Amino acid sequence: MPFSALRSATRLFVPLIALACAILPGMADGASPAEIPAAVQTELDRVHIPANAVAIWVQGVDAKQPTLSINAHQPMNPASVMKIVTTFAALEHYGPAHIWSTRFAAASPIQNGVLNGDLYLIGDGDPVLSHER
Repeated sequence: MPFSALRSATRLFVPLIALACAILPGMADGASPAEIPAAVQTELDRVHIPANAVAIWVQGVDAKQPTLSINAHQPMNPASVMKIVTTFAALEHYGPAHIWSTRFAAASPIQNGVLNGDLYLIGDGDPVLSHER
């Protein structure tokens, strides 16, 4: 993810997470609304994210039931959000100019341009492993 894209994603997710953290604790009275809180929905609308594209589960550590459960049983891929966390950590640790490396290794020699054996990819933390690199 380019650093500019990370900055854009941060502008979206940090306010949304902060807003959810500010609003959702006030719902701890046990109510289980069927709708996304209005302020969270407003932010989703602002960035053109449909309500069916998010899942929300809020539950106290000691609670038996969630305070809020929206699309909780819909399969969702959290990887996009988690990439922001790992990208921040990598940028802070290595800086934006770091280049990741991925090596290839083989258990057998190449003969006449053909590898007759196993090929191993040795990743060195490359978060993208894109064809271009």
